[in-house]
Amino acid sequence: MQKNTPAAQSLFLPPESAACPPSPQPKPPSDTESSVSPEGFTLQLSQDASLCCSNSGSFSIIDVASNRRLFATFIKEWGKKERFSIALACEKREHGQQPEDQIGGKHKRASAAHPKLDGFPVRDDEGLTLIGLSVCWGARDAYYISLQQEQSKGLSSSLAPPPLDDALPVRDRLEQVKVCLKGQPTGHKSRTVNVYDIIKVYKRLVLSCGISLEGSYEDPKVACWLLDPGSEERTLPNMVTVYCPEELPLLDGLGNAHSHCPRVRAATKSVLIHFVMNRLSGLLEQHGTLDIFRRIEMPSQVCLALLELNGVGFSVEECERQKHVMQAKLSALEAEAYSLAGHSFSLTSADDVAQVLFLELHLPPNSDVGGPRNKKTLGYTRKGGRRVHLGKHFSTTKDVLEKLRSLHPLPGLILEWRRITNALTKVVFPLQREKQYHPILNMNRIYPIAQTHTATGRVSFTEPNIQNVPKDFDIYMPTVVGESPPSQGDLQLPNKPGKRRSSVAPPPTAAPAEPGPAFSVSMRHAFIPFSGGMILAADYSQLELRVLAHLSKDQRLLQVLNGGADVFRCIAAEWKSVDPESVQDGLRQQAKQICYGIIYGMGAKSLGEQMGVEENDAACYIESFKARYKGINAFLKQTVKKCLKDGYVQTLMGRRRYLAGITSPNPHVKAHAERQAVNTTVQGSAADIVKLATVNIQKRLRNTYPAAPLSHQHTHPAHNHRRTGTPQLRGAYFILQLHDELIYETTEQDLIQVAQIVKREMESAVKLYVKLKAKVKVGPSWGNLQDLDV
Repeated sequence: MQKNTPAAQSLFLPPESAACPPSPQPKPPSDTESSVSPEGFTLQLSQDASLCCSNSGSFSIIDVASNRRLFATFIKEWGKKERFSIALACEKREHGQQPEDQIGGKHKRASAAHPKLDGFPVRDDEGLTLIGLSVCWGARDAYYISLQQEQSKGLSSSLAPPPLDDALPVRDRLEQVKVCLKGQPTGHKSRTVNVYDIIKVYKRLVLSCGISLEGSYEDPKVACWLLDPGSEERTLPNMVTVYCPEELPLLDGLGNAHSHCPRVRAATKSVLIHFVMNRLSGLLEQHGTLDIFRRIEMPSQVCLALLELNGVGFSVEECERQKHVMQAKLSALEAEAYSLAGHSFSLTSADDVAQVLFLELHLPPNSDVGGPRNKKTLGYTRKGGRRVHLGKHFSTTKDVLEKLRSLHPLPGLILEWRRITNALTKVVFPLQREKQYHPILNMNRIYPIAQTHTATGRVSFTEPNIQNVPKDFDIYMPTVVGESPPSQGDLQLPNKPGKRRSSVAPPPTAAPAEPGPAFSVSMRHAFIPFSGGMILAADYSQLELRVLAHLSKDQRLLQVLNGGADVFRCIAAEWKSVDPESVQDGLRQQAKQICYGIIYGMGAKSLGEQMGVEENDAACYIESFKARYKGINAFLKQTVKKCLKDGYVQTLMGRRRYLAGITSPNPHVKAHAERQAVNTTVQGSAADIVKLATVNIQKRLRNTYPAAPLSHQHTHPAHNHRRTGTPQLRGAYFILQLHDELIYETTEQDLIQVAQIVKREMESAVKLYVKLKAKVKVGPSWGNLQDLDV
């Protein structure tokens, strides 16, 4: 390795200064201050590299904070750039460890941890500190901006960066970085920032030093997903290997000692992101998906970053009330189960449940309801002195227990116990673990993580998956619960007609009526807005069905959807050639199940199980439905035919999904691919529409309420000049997406205007042959929403 000396260091290797060998290897980065004058620096910066990957020139790190004049020249030049990449340099505050998701992060650090790290701590992010960022706009030149008071020395004196200019304080550097990342380039209309993992970088900048990326962004992760949604999520090293193999020597160089330095790693990353994204942009253009990438997918990523920053308000008190009712019901169910069995047993053990149901109560095994009740059961409880695992011989799944309900009360009781236990273990307890206190809003909030790398394009969430929080269900208590029951809120809106549930416990009585009061239990009641706010949920009405009508151009379906009457009642009437008034709820439900069965690519067997009919009957229903709605049938055949020809299907917006199984000789694999082709075309198009609506809503909210904080993390005192008092919240904040439903947190004073914005943007996102309709609901919690006419 070339040893650098402080006296004379070359920051650049201009093309005319060195002859390039046939297979050049990048030289070690020039890590220390340049002796080049600021004027020479300006000339170098003005030489933009071509947009294709280049293997000429050395990899250079220019420490622009080492000289005030150098920094000023750099900022002036940076301000002119229309396209550049950035990468953050972060360091662990504990033990000096590096995050493993970054290049070189898995190598063990050779040097001891710094006793004290300066920089900007990233709140709530695994003890990270932001110490700088690197910018690249061409060649292999990385311009590193330290955000430390005293720059880290690296691993050795030969690789040490130059000292920082004392006349250039951190606050001045930070302010200039904010201007360059927020503003528009001098003399140009727009600028594009290339970032790997935009959501993570956006959040870290906000949570550390209050910088908000603005303008247009391009993320190679999103680009790779758009090119092949069915592939595994790619890492940056993998992208370099696949799309820019000529840059592998630079990537391989990170295997040595200096790869542990966050500065070197960020600099390398910024260069590689620049090369990879330029190559991917060309591929997206070839595929015809560059427009959807820039217009929908990338702005949608920023909306999701804001969603993650906002989090969802969480009431610990309400959660405890919900949990109390569920635990009380579990105790009652367990006591009743023991009474029915004649002894106690473990409801969590499949062996114990099988023992009681099949060997003691002599219920027909494996739901053979039609068989004789007193026939001998299979096997014995013990074999050779050792207990046999009965759960392997006798199924106790939900389907089996459902079929046994009519024979004995215990199977139904076990199902109820499992339902409530599942709600506790998979919803209540995880939510309690994930809550975090927000000091400015003075409340607990939960921060889910968005997952966008899905085959259909739908957004999901993890840590926790709030989309799995079920709607309310009734728990009938034979006796009064000792403490306060679940709160149902106090929303002052007109009551909807229908069944009225008890929201407060009735007074104790000597002999409570059976089955007792019904408590509406749902953890959704625990999701609340900030003080003085409201929850607003806007849901598309039959979005996927409307997409199907548009794509199939089926005249009957278009007429029904544009008619304004009960959609599925009218569909059932058309299907059976009867008057809509004569359609009973059961027939309406069957029509609905068939419609969505077709959309989701369900076969006759799955649909039959859902409808509670035999497979042959379900197949007849599907065929008769297709015969009546000929446009749908033609669309299904045409979609499969086109996929067979092209190898992929496309959404309305032009997003592709490749289906290799469409040409498989295996009939099961081929049939599955055919169902995926229809499902992706319809459901993927619906996902595109929801993303576009989300992006348009965010733009409208920003324009309508320009002074409002972008997210609840933008109000933090760490980067807020007003360090006291509640922030001036206005407008609405995106907090959750449930497939076709968008949920916002809004101030009461802006409720009506926000509702109008959301409804208008959702219904006008795209123009189809059928009208898009969105229903708006508002309330004091997610679990207590009522219709709002706007």
